Amino acid sequence: MVKLNDLINRGDVISITNGKLHITPKSGKPVPSDWLHIHQNTLLSQLSCVIAQPIYQFTQFKVGRYSNRFDGLTMSFTDLKYNSDYYTIFNVSLDRKKGGGRLKGKLFNPPAQGALLKFWSRSNLPKPRRPSELYKKINMMKNYLWQAQVSEKNKIETQSLRLANITHQQILDGIGGGVSAAHERHNSGVIVSSNSGALSGQNKEAFIGGNELPNNHIYQGVESSLTTCVNSHGYNKLRISTSMGANNHGISKQGSAVVSSPIPLPIKQYKGGNTRRPQDQTVDEWLDDYDNA
Repeated sequence: MVKLNDLINRGDVISITNGKLHITPKSGKPVPSDWLHIHQNTLLSQLSCVIAQPIYQFTQFKVGRYSNRFDGLTMSFTDLKYNSDYYTIFNVSLDRKKGGGRLKGKLFNPPAQGALLKFWSRSNLPKPRRPSELYKKINMMKNYLWQAQVSEKNKIETQSLRLANITHQQILDGIGGGVSAAHERHNSGVIVSSNSGALSGQNKEAFIGGNELPNNHIYQGVESSLTTCVNSHGYNKLRISTSMGANNHGISKQGSAVVSSPIPLPIKQYKGGNTRRPQDQTVDEWLDDYDNA
């Protein structure tokens, strides 16, 4: 399974800039687009965990009348770590400007000084010829990653919605913070350890607030550290799991989740060659594909 910390330890530079995931390998070779398409959401899930911030992907938009009084445009998003659904609503008009009547389908007229056009402008996305043709451009948002604040339940604050920007240093700080958090919690009744290579021959117990955890819940995170994630309601939550790749759902055109097994499945022919399918590969195998593609 692809692992964020393996790429970091190799010296690769990873960031999200203006809604796009960027990986600059230490080797200087470009990352193959097919490789990135397959593994992007797995990496984003782990990245979201490390920096303790949700990363959203736009899924669709709808228009309609709310409370039988107000016209609006609803944008739907998915949290790439937890696969939770979120939404935000912009004010629009569904009335024709000339001749009266209602607009059909997903057509709408955004207010000239409204929040929707301001959002589109500050996102620096391709502008339509005229505001009434913005409906043709909105689905371009699927090609970008997003960040936002959640105000209540699963509703995103409209003013906070923005293209995701996460620096490589933030990722390094998040990894270092996970290590620090583990040490800080050691003196407050929280002890987490695992059967990793560094603990060969040992089987230490894990305790949270004095309660023992079953061994199958001991978490091997970034460098076997304890990592704080943000749950679907936006608050910090201590996560201890057996995999950093939970809920690794494929990006918009992939169609199915990329699921990895801790023990590789039997070798199968992949695309007529001698390589395992990506979801069946060991760490060494996918790193080899990553370097040699």
